[in-house]
Amino acid sequence: MSAPEVLFVKVNIKIFRDDGFLAAIGADRLHTLIALATYMDKDGFCYPSESLLGKNLGISATQVSQRIKDLATFRWKEGVVISVDKLKREKGRFQNNCYFISFDCGVSIFDNN
Repeated sequence: MSAPEVLFVKVNIKIFRDDGFLAAIGADRLHTLIALATYMDKDGFCYPSESLLGKNLGISATQVSQRIKDLATFRWKEGVVISVDKLKREKGRFQNNCYFISFDCGVSIFDNN
């Protein structure tokens, strides 16, 4: 099955606006979360490189790394917003990170179907 040509990032208005997520998360973390969400699959997983995220966000890969660490330690209602796992290649060297975005933060994707 091929990926849809168009995906949309959607937010739950109740969580984002009414429950205070926007006020709590802050601009840089939100900016980074939305960039990650543009790569997520229907289950909340995504695998963009830090250099690609840096290009998308207009910042350096080093700044992306710092933002990811900050976002991974941020808690919303005592739960994680994102979790990060390092993927290893066959010979033990690190590949990209695997990011998981919790749906509890109100972010998900959908297509036109």
